[in-house]
Amino acid sequence: MRSHRTSRKFVLTFAVSILLIIGLDLFVPHNDIRGLKYAEDSSTQQEAIDLIVDYEASDNADTERDADAERDADNERDADVDAEQDSDTGAVNAKDKDGEGGDNYNNDHNIEIENEIVDIDEDIIVSVEFSSEAANSKEGKKNAKPIMHTFYEAVPNGCCGMTKEGHEDLLAAWKKSWEDRGWETVVLTEEDARQHPDFESINQKLQDLDVNAYNRRCYWRWLAIVTDGGGWMSDYDVFPLSLNGEMGLALEQSGTFTSYAHHVPCLIHASEKEWDRILHLMIELLPNSPEEVYERVTDMYSLLNIDIEQGRSGMQWTSEVAPHFTYHRNEEGWQWMDCNFGWKHVAIHLSHH
Repeated sequence: MRSHRTSRKFVLTFAVSILLIIGLDLFVPHNDIRGLKYAEDSSTQQEAIDLIVDYEASDNADTERDADAERDADNERDADVDAEQDSDTGAVNAKDKDGEGGDNYNNDHNIEIENEIVDIDEDIIVSVEFSSEAANSKEGKKNAKPIMHTFYEAVPNGCCGMTKEGHEDLLAAWKKSWEDRGWETVVLTEEDARQHPDFESINQKLQDLDVNAYNRRCYWRWLAIVTDGGGWMSDYDVFPLSLNGEMGLALEQSGTFTSYAHHVPCLIHASEKEWDRILHLMIELLPNSPEEVYERVTDMYSLLNIDIEQGRSGMQWTSEVAPHFTYHRNEEGWQWMDCNFGWKHVAIHLSHH
């Protein structure tokens, strides 16, 4: 019985000890308390509490020292500001000694600022004006039309099986057809050709070779288009098919000499420089005297002769101009238009030959 009571007392004592330890663990923090750890080897709860109180006192002291340091720093900054204000006052006073009062100085300074603002505003206005010009330029390009040139100068007594009135009617039809397709038109004349500095020498050489009036005019048109700045030119018996104004604007971005009917110069686009270059190549390859002429002297044969003698020479030749009507007849004799044939070509050449 005694041993049984002793065991019960031991168990009870052990349980109370455990409860005391748990209680201390609940009320006394053993984790990190701003760097302080509970000392597990402390013999009593009071020692642990004393350690905590001492730490808090030390922490309060550190806080007070930090606050004092901040106040000192604020006082130093205030002193620096006062010193700057004194310095500015001295500068203003110096201005006064030079005959410029403090108020005047401040006003002048404000005026300078106002001038700067005015300058900025002017820049903004100029920028807006430039933007407006750019917008107008873009709008102009959007509404711009390409220009198709042709050349007409009446031949005395007529030519090509047509009267003067017949040529003028054809010219009017040419003008309307291109304008209906979104182009502007310009008719060049002998007057334009004579503005070229080489007109007299070239025309004299053509006369020396007994070139007739009509074919001399075919060379004149090259001189005329150069004086007008280059660009598009067609015979006035060439009418547009798929070549509308929008396509013309796109194609004219290139200044390369481009003949759309191979060596037949009935539809060409080139820069002013290229028109002039090819013209002079043609003239250089002309015979020196009538005795050396083996075939008719025309600008068509001169253009072909460049390719024969010197190669393509930087030119581009295509076959995009239809050489005849787009009409066909069936076996029964009914006439019909071949639209597929027409849309495969940029224009049609109704040559007088």
